[in-house]
Amino acid sequence: MASALGALLAVMPCEAAPPAGAASWTSSATVDDSGVLRVWGRQVVAGALAPQRVQLPVAAAKVFAGGSQGFAIDVQGTLWAWGNNSQGQLGDGSVVPRANPVRVGSGFSLVSTGVNHSLGLKSDGSLWAWGSGLFGLIGDGVLTDRRKPVQVGSGYVAAAAGFTHSLAIQADGRVWTWGRNQSGQLGNGTTSTVSVNLPTAIELTAQVVAAGSEHSLALQTDGSLWAWGDNYYGQLGDGTRTDASTPRRIGTGYAAIAATGYSSLGLKTDGTLWIWGYRSTEDGRGGIQPTPTQILSGVSTMSVGFYHGLALRSGGQLNAWGDNRFGQLGDGSTSTRFNPIAIGTGWAALAAGSLFNVGLQNDGSVWAWGDDYEGQLGNGPPESKTTPTVLASGFRSVAMGLGHNLALKPDGTLWAWGQGNAPLGLGVVGHQRLPRQVGSGFASVAAGNAHSLALKTDGTLWTWGSNVEGQLGHNSEVEWTPRQLGSTVWAAIAAGHSHSLGLQPDTSLWAWGANDAGQLGLGDRNPRAEPVRVGTGFSTVLAGTRFSMALKIDGTLWAWGANGSGQLGLGDFTDASSPRRVGSGYVKVVAGQNHVAALQADGSLWMWGDGRFNQLGDGERRNRATPAKLGEDFVDVFSGPTAAHTLALRRDGSLWIWGLNTTGQLGDGTIAASARPLSVVNEQATGLLRLAAPSGTAGPELLAYLLKLQTQGYDLKASLTDLRAAGLLGDVYFSVLAPANSPLTGCTSHCSPGVAAPSRGPQRGPLTALRSTRPLAEGAAPATVAGVISRGGFKQTSGSSGTQADVAYNGDLGRANELSVLTGLSNPLADSTAVICMGVTIPELSAKGQVLMRPIATGSAVQGVVQCPPVQTAATLARFRAQSSGPITARTIVAEVTPLDEERGQLRQVFSWAVTPDGRQYMQTAPNVWEAMTEPMRPVATVTLPSTGSYRLEVTRELDLSGLEGTLVFIGVGSSWAEVRDLNKAGQHTTVQ
Repeated sequence: MASALGALLAVMPCEAAPPAGAASWTSSATVDDSGVLRVWGRQVVAGALAPQRVQLPVAAAKVFAGGSQGFAIDVQGTLWAWGNNSQGQLGDGSVVPRANPVRVGSGFSLVSTGVNHSLGLKSDGSLWAWGSGLFGLIGDGVLTDRRKPVQVGSGYVAAAAGFTHSLAIQADGRVWTWGRNQSGQLGNGTTSTVSVNLPTAIELTAQVVAAGSEHSLALQTDGSLWAWGDNYYGQLGDGTRTDASTPRRIGTGYAAIAATGYSSLGLKTDGTLWIWGYRSTEDGRGGIQPTPTQILSGVSTMSVGFYHGLALRSGGQLNAWGDNRFGQLGDGSTSTRFNPIAIGTGWAALAAGSLFNVGLQNDGSVWAWGDDYEGQLGNGPPESKTTPTVLASGFRSVAMGLGHNLALKPDGTLWAWGQGNAPLGLGVVGHQRLPRQVGSGFASVAAGNAHSLALKTDGTLWTWGSNVEGQLGHNSEVEWTPRQLGSTVWAAIAAGHSHSLGLQPDTSLWAWGANDAGQLGLGDRNPRAEPVRVGTGFSTVLAGTRFSMALKIDGTLWAWGANGSGQLGLGDFTDASSPRRVGSGYVKVVAGQNHVAALQADGSLWMWGDGRFNQLGDGERRNRATPAKLGEDFVDVFSGPTAAHTLALRRDGSLWIWGLNTTGQLGDGTIAASARPLSVVNEQATGLLRLAAPSGTAGPELLAYLLKLQTQGYDLKASLTDLRAAGLLGDVYFSVLAPANSPLTGCTSHCSPGVAAPSRGPQRGPLTALRSTRPLAEGAAPATVAGVISRGGFKQTSGSSGTQADVAYNGDLGRANELSVLTGLSNPLADSTAVICMGVTIPELSAKGQVLMRPIATGSAVQGVVQCPPVQTAATLARFRAQSSGPITARTIVAEVTPLDEERGQLRQVFSWAVTPDGRQYMQTAPNVWEAMTEPMRPVATVTLPSTGSYRLEVTRELDLSGLEGTLVFIGVGSSWAEVRDLNKAGQHTTVQ
């Protein structure tokens, strides 16, 4: 048995301890002591350079887009939405981003969506609004967010949603406005900072309105064009750059108008297209066009995005121009086009969002292209890495902004990658998927939301990126490459969202940039465009989104700035514009977006601030205004000014991480949040057992390590000893993969093969192509069986509906010690290819899918990584059912799925796949069509799940399955393959016998 124990899988990561780390809102990164840079979470470049189809159950009649969300009205009058939903702007009753279309309602004839709110007009003239209530955008008299459409009024014929204001026209032609008005965009003759939260009529009649960032357009029945609001970029088109708080007449002969950001478009009755306001220029810095300029002729309709435009010409030809960093022009490149180029034909309608587009083809199909950071392309979640992935090597430190990343090599060279805007410091426009060198001679770096700071080895400070708040310390709006800030020598730097901090060798602390919450620590809230002295005696500086902290030489910690989440640690939730003492004894402090992690000399880690996304790691989703001890034996901690999660390094070299996980930034292979610290494992470590909490609860979201696997005589026992799971009720399962004649199976001679063998390596990826017209490849089943372990004995999984796994333990998971796995067996793992697996779940989750199993012990003959098949619970078997009929040479299998309550009436993708006894895998892509499996898997159908009853799918019909006995057939239902795969929302609904 000693040799068998030596083959047990490691339960803790054996990888070298990473000496550096960083975090952003959607990503994480570490650099280990060998210089290997690993990243995980949302990929910094997500999108499509050419149109991709959006799956809707029926053909669409209209499409709309704005901000980072898309809408479509189908031929049956149903409104569908997808993309960003952070403020409820999709109207589906949630704030969950939707990477696939969800049903919003019916009866709508028009939708206009801004950045964080949407307006909808129904065929009966009623006006509806939903999303952010900030600035009174909804128009219902309050400042409350609305996650579902609420009626604003009646008798309307047109509406337009701007970035911070709303416009609408009633049947009598009167124009009504509401929302923010700091630039006069409401057209009521004022520029009051007090928002208007109810529709208010202005002195203008029109038939069409359009809204940009802070400017408005209106088209009258006689073709005259009117504009008002912000005019900094000449977007009003009157030849000046002076704002207007009342409508100004711009010209005549117009048939259609469009506005967004800082640009405007006008289509004249003769088919000529005119543009004014901000325009892209060849130097990448943009230009100002204060009067309308013709750019196209023969145009029938048009739309405009934040920095790009679209137009349809005769024959449905699509033309596009402008910014193309996210592929929003659809020409297959990321090259900016300063003049319109032809893209394709067959288009019936277009709608441009901020950085993406939605198009309607003549056949009623909907397509999307461009940026997909928020899932706005509507074809599944954007690309994310849910486990640490090697990006490059040879680095020593890393910093992460909101969309850009910086890393230093030991030779002092600075490298950047991410979204291709100013913060990269490369002097060019365009994304960088891999690190690209910025310069040399650097010693440290810091990354804010859209700006960067770096110290060179000679102590000089260099800054670049956005300077809208003065955070660069220069007198420019933007710097595309690093620019030296004076000749002063600096010792340390930190970057917040839009403010900067610097420490000089004499221990003096300096601050500059945004100061709306007092984050500069100067006793007021006035921004500073150059460094201003805060105080002296400081040794370390750090910055959160809108707050700052610093350690003094005497070890005391000081904080100031925004405190709405208690992130200053002062015991209250009041902002502070001057430094205030927090405590002492801290050796390292890091700031997240609105939370803080602090390490004391004794290795204890303390947390406070925003806890809504589990950032504090204490199992409670609530804010803390005073430091609370999380744990001990920590040696380092990392976060970032845009992050809502934390990384920490323990003395044993393990890396622990907790908090928000919507894009896989925790690196645990899932997109489920973790309310308590969990250890990030690499591809070789399989000892981690994960447990997600029920949706909407604040309970622990991980379970423990299998800390001990022991033998006593011939008994095999497992012990779960992580007390953080105390009080959490759950179920523990054991399963086995073993040779048919293994003592584990209870059979020693004349044993027949069972189901699938263990797969060596991950069970997904391209397989050998089919060599015949047979739906599943031929292959003899090896003498291996799979089964579950119940009460110390083996039970083979077989039968048309699979075998239910018996619970090995049910109760308080914090007390699941000395669990009996196997009893009375003689040396079952010696000289064997057997694998013993373990899985943990809670009853609510077991109803959604199978139990994910992890290997906990392997026989001495096992080599490489083994993946355990999931097991079926009673709830899974009740939800996923199958009927099989006919002989093996003409077998018909029909699957039946009972949707979860939250899925009923929603658009979902259905996946069906099979694993042969020798480990080959195939997917069903259409009725009676099976292909070699690919990643991501393609769905067999996209359906609206029934509001009652079950959904039925014909998996196979009169197919010859002889020779494939033991094949496992699975079905999964979810919004995407990533959801089915990562959240295990599937069931093994039949075994071919």
